[in-house]
Amino acid sequence: MGWLDFLKKTPAPEEAPEVSVPPQAAEPVPSPAGPIRPELRDTPEKFAPMAEELVPFLAEHLRGLCALETEIFARSRELEAEKLKHGIPAYQTAPGSQELWEEYRERYGRLAAAFCTPKLLERGYAGSCGKPAKYEHLNTGCDVFFTMKSAKRAVVETSFHRGLLFRHQFVLKHTEAGWQVDQVSYAHGQEDSWHIDHI
Repeated sequence: MGWLDFLKKTPAPEEAPEVSVPPQAAEPVPSPAGPIRPELRDTPEKFAPMAEELVPFLAEHLRGLCALETEIFARSRELEAEKLKHGIPAYQTAPGSQELWEEYRERYGRLAAAFCTPKLLERGYAGSCGKPAKYEHLNTGCDVFFTMKSAKRAVVETSFHRGLLFRHQFVLKHTEAGWQVDQVSYAHGQEDSWHIDHI
């Protein structure tokens, strides 16, 4: 018996059990990760208590976006698995992908509108979906810094490692609708310049 005959007789590996993902889940619930303790930077004593209000406010909303992205990514992987199971070529879009993407944008936009200014939303949102989610570091651990020098503006910065150092900066403004995120930026490593981002 030749070695090719041996390969032909080798039983095929068992398929992994299918994971059932509900087609429409409820709005994501923020992660039960522990409270975030920010470090104050350049913040007068009179504004220091605002860190205890604004940092949890921001973290709760970002964790909501994170939970949604995690859910949609899992559902998109399920659609891809179903596509291959039915013999659809890998380069073709999986049935239901377009609808899932539209659902993601609609739900993400609704969540973001609850704490972001119209100016920030106009920059776009829900442009990608991946694993780990964009704000997963709020659940897995990060350093948080809070700066407030005036009654109507505060800055929250997160710093975390994902292979290399990543930093996000959120500028919050006090508007007629209350506190809202008005600008999001990112930086890599210890670079001094910030790059404008979307929520």
